[in-house]
Amino acid sequence: MKDDESIEEMYSRLQTLVCGLQILKKSYVASDHVSKILRRLLARWRPKVTAIEEAKDLNTLSVKDLVSSLKVHEICNTLFLLFIYFIEFSVFLYILFE
Repeated sequence: MKDDESIEEMYSRLQTLVCGLQILKKSYVASDHVSKILRRLLARWRPKVTAIEEAKDLNTLSVKDLVSSLKVHEICNTLFLLFIYFIEFSVFLYILFE
């Protein structure tokens, strides 16, 4: 995964690679894809990866479910950051106009 890449972009790149492998007659089971996705995530994703590894059976977890879970986490993090920026901006305005 690249630093500025979203989960959707990373998944899209993975799909392209998987299609290329299918053309070469190489295939992997879903659990291989799940493991590869989890290994490729950046260090900032490590707590989420650990939570998924402990809570889910990686042999039965579908790629779709994994990507959905990661997308939700990504959105929640984005919303949390926006909330923090909003609070900081509100404090700034309060101080400015006090």
